[in-house]
Amino acid sequence: LKNKVESDPEGRELLGYLVQEVHRIDDLLKQLLHLSEGPAAHQMEDVSAIVTAVCALMRPHAEKAGTQIIYTDETSGAKLSCNAGQMKQLLINLLFNAIQAAPSGQEIRIETSFDKGMYRLAVRDQGKGMDKKNLKRLFEPFFTTKTQGAGLGLVVVKKIADWHRARIDVTSSPGQGTAFEIHFPKESHG
Repeated sequence: LKNKVESDPEGRELLGYLVQEVHRIDDLLKQLLHLSEGPAAHQMEDVSAIVTAVCALMRPHAEKAGTQIIYTDETSGAKLSCNAGQMKQLLINLLFNAIQAAPSGQEIRIETSFDKGMYRLAVRDQGKGMDKKNLKRLFEPFFTTKTQGAGLGLVVVKKIADWHRARIDVTSSPGQGTAFEIHFPKESHG
């Protein structure tokens, strides 16, 4: 098909739209599959190693958008009872949102630490932020403020946090960026 439309500008444009829609549908199906997985087996994992791997995976996306990912670990490699695959998906979804929200030249900060006996994973961007109305709807399926996306990424984040008995705190205001803090229960780290 690509060879047939190579010399036809309208055909090339239509093919571009078709490819974008295929990617959008693929993303939607992947998100729906993550939602249908349910809780998976947990084992003791070094979350800082998971975060480091996800940062390496997402760094090219961030650089393409003109942003930089900065990771600070204050846990000294402490382990957390979790599912590594689901933790990676949670962080990938948060980073995709942060990369899309952050203006070029800004930083996205990831922090892992202990807070009041809980393991805390935080992702902060310096993007446009959200008003209270959008903040209330953040975890609703198919709700999105973006022109692209299915509105399922944060639904998956919430489900994974629930499966790990974690609490999500979100702070955001217009022009001030957004911070997601996920607090994992005390008995989950060792």
